Amino acid sequence: MTSGRRSVRRGRRPLGLLAAAALGVATLVAHPAAAHTAPTTRTVPAAKGTTYYVDSRSGDDGAPGTSAAGAWRSLDRVGRTTFRAGDRILLNAGGSWKGQLWPKGSGERNRPIVIGGYGTGPKPRVRGEGTVDDAVRLFNQEYWEIRDLDISNEAPATGTPGENLRDLRGIHVSGDNARRLDHFCATTPSPRRSPTRA
Repeated sequence: MTSGRRSVRRGRRPLGLLAAAALGVATLVAHPAAAHTAPTTRTVPAAKGTTYYVDSRSGDDGAPGTSAAGAWRSLDRVGRTTFRAGDRILLNAGGSWKGQLWPKGSGERNRPIVIGGYGTGPKPRVRGEGTVDDAVRLFNQEYWEIRDLDISNEAPATGTPGENLRDLRGIHVSGDNARRLDHFCATTPSPRRSPTRA
């Protein structure tokens, strides 16, 4: 999916947006081997908001989350926070989380909330593994950008044909109340770019 603005009228099925989100997810996980080995390629620039850090290995949900040394650990901690325009949520390169990433809040025009990575190493992974309907969820929210992550939501095979087939999504953006929602973007970098540090 390319950068740009998407609009959805609540109360209708956002098929175009869901299709676009599905394409973005396909882009993010189309080459699983590369996704696990490709380095995080950039640090997302701040837009006069707060930067929050999440580290699946050494983070602490009791920490402030506003520095790499005081990073949060879990997706649940991110999901309990309402973010504001210009904020960034950065997941540590090489980190892996199982479950759902559903941060709250909305950005504004020219000040989206950005989810991305920091550090050097493989892209941060958010894996639904069929335990949730959506690995990343945004509902009645707007002005969000998701960059440089490996997002998947495939239920493991069970040995019974078809048992792991359900309506599972990597990224799901939806809304209601017949209100327009703007600006959703999911991107992954070119593998030719060189990594940078936070």
